[in-house]
Amino acid sequence: MDHIDHSRKGMEGTSIVRNEVIEERHREAWNSLLGIDAQKNQLLAWAALSLRAGSLDRNATAVNRLALVEGPPGTGKTSLARNLGAPLSTIAESAVRVIEFASHEAMSGEHGRTQREVHRILTETVPHLAGADITVLVVDEVEALAIHRGQVSLEANPVDVHRTTDAAITALDLLADICPNVVTVMTTNFPEIVDSALRSRTDVTVAIPLPTKEAVQEIIQSTLKAWSREFPDLKAVIDHPSISSVSEELAAKGIDARQSRKFVLDVLSSDLELASDPRRLTATHLGQAAQRWKGIQ
Repeated sequence: MDHIDHSRKGMEGTSIVRNEVIEERHREAWNSLLGIDAQKNQLLAWAALSLRAGSLDRNATAVNRLALVEGPPGTGKTSLARNLGAPLSTIAESAVRVIEFASHEAMSGEHGRTQREVHRILTETVPHLAGADITVLVVDEVEALAIHRGQVSLEANPVDVHRTTDAAITALDLLADICPNVVTVMTTNFPEIVDSALRSRTDVTVAIPLPTKEAVQEIIQSTLKAWSREFPDLKAVIDHPSISSVSEELAAKGIDARQSRKFVLDVLSSDLELASDPRRLTATHLGQAAQRWKGIQ
């Protein structure tokens, strides 16, 4: 089944990479984000309140409908933003659309082109695609658009970098003025280089850390449970006492949420016998793999 909204009208030639109405798969993806309940609740509360405040004076309330999600790679920031619309649709009792702007794709070496593209997407394309729908706009890797101007040398970097930051901030301000039905969630792996003027405009900053030992364990057990639907013998591994020590070792080595989710797959695919018959997987295999794990090199 094709889940993507392929009515490409208004998206051609832009850096919009996602335009779809929230479905059950988004809810499943939201529920699969484990170990960050506090951050999920914070972002959801902000989004719901921002929409309720849509008719109020933005200058008086300081509600810009703008959030920043920051943290190391692989911690679930983009997934959090992309799937926020699932619980938001329940609260709003309405369909919710998600639009994703891949900011790095808007960059151009041609003088002035990036600023024009950013302004056009945020003030024309996004409002057109959103229409009257409640919409979550995801701006991934926002540092590509709004690098901290205090850390950029005009001698070492083109003036376009500074102008692009100005253009992005101006366009986001205008989007907030003209689209009270749109909440914008920006993500970054590098919060220290996001421009301070943009950071000061955000209503909320949600920091996603590397997973704790408890979160790693929850993710691994959740992954094993998914595998056990096809291979029931794996149910014996899910609650094996050694899973706790496996998780502790991986967390101590700095494993992220994405790598935690892939850990079972990595173990199964590293051995031909296990790959041929995943029912052979044991807690011992996981323990040995955790001891060898060195992260992404």
